[in-house]
Parts: sequence; structure tokens; C-alpha cells
Amino acid sequence: MACSDEEHDRLSNLPDDLICHILSFLSTKESYRTCVLSTRWESICTKIPSLRFELPEISDPFLSKYIKSVYQEYIRKQNLDSEKGCEPHDVHMWVSKAFVNFALLRRTENIRKLRLYSEKGCQPNDVHMWVSKALDLKVQELDLDLFLHEKTLLPLRLSTCESLVVLKLRGRIQPTLNSSLHVYLPSLKILHLRSTVIYSFFDDHREYDLNNFLSGCPHLEELYLNETFRIAINTSFHFLKRLYLSLFVPISVSKICPVQINAPSLEVLSIIDFSLTPRKYEFANLSNIHQATLSICQSPDFNSLYTLLKGLSNVKSLALGSNTFHFIIFIG
Repeated sequence: MACSDEEHDRLSNLPDDLICHILSFLSTKESYRTCVLSTRWESICTKIPSLRFELPEISDPFLSKYIKSVYQEYIRKQNLDSEKGCEPHDVHMWVSKAFVNFALLRRTENIRKLRLYSEKGCQPNDVHMWVSKALDLKVQELDLDLFLHEKTLLPLRLSTCESLVVLKLRGRIQPTLNSSLHVYLPSLKILHLRSTVIYSFFDDHREYDLNNFLSGCPHLEELYLNETFRIAINTSFHFLKRLYLSLFVPISVSKICPVQINAPSLEVLSIIDFSLTPRKYEFANLSNIHQATLSICQSPDFNSLYTLLKGLSNVKSLALGSNTFHFIIFIG
């Protein structure tokens, strides 16, 4: 006996919240394909808590011809040069940006997470607009992995966003690191900065002070810095549990300022420093650390490294890089 359409379509009989939860396991692009089913499904898609976009989203070959024709029609209507902007990458980027605008800008429901990934093609005004909208929607997790042609400063109000719990930035994009800016992120627990400070040096010919920004994150529990900088870090984190430092200054300079951190709750410490000039590390309290990794290419002197190791007296797992190990053996 044949089943009716209703018996086949059990998914539509589920409540909206459960369908939304199921869709959250799919990519954002796959989730929004269900919009064609009905207006109900279109409404459900606007409630998906996490939005993840990769720009450009490369479509399958069968759609390439259609996408290019649509793009060329757009070029014609905008009175643009029909010979420009029609490379496959540009076509897909145009479609991808239109999709982000469709899924994000007209949304009214709050979002938990926004992730944007792009190796090329994004414009600063696009990023600024999307992040501003995410802040309007009380975003809790903001993950931007962007390699842009121009420096992009995030909206100033990000520095006082009360909803933000996780902030991950990579590439030529950064929060405003001006020392005079008021920063207060009361909910932020996880902060990752990768290759952001180095671009400020190339763009503005100066290194910005991270201390002001870090001091505005009083409840930080995890800090990951994969950066190139010479300026000092001197700050306290009462709740910090995990600290990952991956630092590199590729040229020999006269001086690199020390890293001074007071983190009495720290449990995991990783320092990987391949700078060609020695950098001093000073920690006020390391008694709670149970896991540590040290790989320091150039140590300023034996005493400073010995003091750091002595502070790890309660560690259960200790990994030493070859340079650090040889320094202890041959210099100590």
C-alpha cells in the first residue's frame, strides 16, 4: 500500500525549533536551499543560530554557465564594462556576497555565531556592514578569517559589545587598538588574534598597544596570540585558564619588550617564540598550571628561563622545544 505525501514528509510535522536545530548541523548554504519548499521553511532559515560563509562559495560546474549569465546581465544593467569582472572567481564572489546579504542583512532574529572566511575578494565596506549587522543581532561568537587587500577596522561599538563571548580574528582585520579607546567586553571569554597586529605595522607604520584592548576583557578565559610585535604586554587576567602565545619577529632588532602577565588561574600555557631577538617572559603566578609547552628560539639569559621553569613546579605535562632544551643543557 502506497504511503501518502504526509507520511513521507515527517520532517515538516516537527516543531520549528527542532527543525532549526537539525538545520544547524548543515552548512548555511545547504540550510537555505530548503527555502524553496515553502514560506514556513524560509521563515525557519531566518532562525538558524549559526551562520557560516565561505567567500566565494564555488558552485558546481553545471551552475557555472547560469551564474555567469546572471552576472553578465547584472553588469549590463549597471552600465559597467562587460569585459571586466567576469572571471569565474569574481562571478562566484558576486553571488556569494549576494547570498550573505540575503541571509544576514534582512534577518531580525538574534544569532549565536557568525563566521566569515575568505582568501581574497572581500571589500572592507562589506565586512564592516556584515559585522555591524551581527552586532545589531547580539552576536555571541564572531569568527573572521579574512585576507583582504586593504586594512579593515571593525566597528567601534564592537569594543563595548556586551553579548560577545568569543572573538576570533585572522588577517588584515582588527579591532581598533588605539590606547585612548574605551574597551569593555564584559562577556568575552575567548580571544584569538592571528596576524592582525602585524598588518597594523605595515599599514600605519606603527605597532599598536594591545594592553588597552586586553585590559577591557576582565573575564577572559582563553587567549591565543599568533602575532609579530615588539611592544610590551603587561596585564592581569584573574580568570584566564588557557594562554597560547605564538610570536615571531623575523628580523634582528635592538630590543623586544617583555611579556608580563599575572594570571593566577592559568592551567595551560604554551609559548612558541621564533623571534631572532630574545624576549623576556615574566609571570606572577604559575602554581595552577598542569600543562605547559615552551619552545623559545632565543632566550635572553639562563636565569630568566630558569625562573620561568621554576614557576612550573606543579606541572604534569611539560614539552620543551629543541632550542629551549639545548639552551638549558649547554648554557645552564
